[in-house]
Amino acid sequence: MSRCGNILAALIAFTSIGWAQPVVSAVLNGASYSGNIAPGTWVSIFGTQLSAGTATANSTPLKTALGGVSVTFNGVAAPLSYVSPNQINAIVPFKITVALTSPPPIVRVPVVVTTAAGAARRLASPSPETRRGFSP
Repeated sequence: MSRCGNILAALIAFTSIGWAQPVVSAVLNGASYSGNIAPGTWVSIFGTQLSAGTATANSTPLKTALGGVSVTFNGVAAPLSYVSPNQINAIVPFKITVALTSPPPIVRVPVVVTTAAGAARRLASPSPETRRGFSP
């Protein structure tokens, strides 16, 4: 095979395995699919290329990496229960620290999904309904 043929074959293999850059489109409450998110709540992260395949945690305590995927909230690793190319289910870590003032500020918390292909970042901000959590 020619050098061009080798490069094309490698490119086809790379894209067919699903190693594209992840894209996060939403971070929602895992129970209600609303924007009400706070430390300790389940969240569902939606997007594309979030993982190369589907994996489910098979033991507790949940680990912070699953199927080659990890998620952080404000730099703190989140426990993961499920990953797929279009959805991740995680628990927002209790250890997230944000500075609170009065009146409650609008705080943007970075949510980062990392895979072998790279990282995707989305900001989450406090939920206007509760002022104690954050929403996408």
